[in-house]
Amino acid sequence: MEKKDSRIIKAFEFAFIKHQGSKRKGSNIPYIVHPVEVAITLMKSGASEDLIIAGFLHDLIEDENVTYNEIQDLFGGKVADLVRLVSEPEELKKAHKYPKITWKQRKRSTIDRISHTTHEGKMLSCTDKLVNIREMVNDFQFVGEKLWSRFNAEKSEQEWYYRSMCEVFSSEPMHISESVIYKQFKNYIDQLFS
Repeated sequence: MEKKDSRIIKAFEFAFIKHQGSKRKGSNIPYIVHPVEVAITLMKSGASEDLIIAGFLHDLIEDENVTYNEIQDLFGGKVADLVRLVSEPEELKKAHKYPKITWKQRKRSTIDRISHTTHEGKMLSCTDKLVNIREMVNDFQFVGEKLWSRFNAEKSEQEWYYRSMCEVFSSEPMHISESVIYKQFKNYIDQLFS
C-alpha cells in the first residue's frame, strides 16, 4: 500500500510533466502553478487525499490530452471521476470544430454539470474557480479594465458565469456554502464585479 504522501507527490510529478511547456492565459507563468495552487488550497481546507490529487490533475483531460483511463489506472476511479467532472466534455472542448457552440453554451454546460454533483465535486470546481478569480482580482489591480481583453467573453458575461457558479455551489443538493473556500470565492466575486 502506498503512503499517502507518495500518491500526492506522484500526482504532482505527473501534472508537472504533462503541463510542461504550457503557460497561463495572458502570461509567461508556467501552467503548473495553477494546479499546484488548487491542490494547496484544498490541502489547507483539510480535503481528502483523492480530492487533493484531483486538484493537481484537474486540467489534464481538458488541456493536455491525458485520458480518463490514464488517470484511473494511475490514481483510481474516484480521482478520475472528479477530474472528468470538472473537464469540458470532448464535444465542447473541440468547439472550433462546432462553430455554433458558443462560450455561453459551454459555460451553461459546466453550470449544469456541477449543479448535479457531489460535495467533493463542488469543492474541486469551486477551488479551481477561486484560484482563477483570485488571480483575476490581483491582475485587475495592475491592468484595470484591460484585464477583460484576455478572455473569450466580456466582463458582463464573466460576471454572469462566476455568479452562476457561486449560486450552484450554494444550492442543494450538497451545497458547500459553509466552507472557507466558498466564502473566499464569493468575496472575490464581489470585489471584482462590484
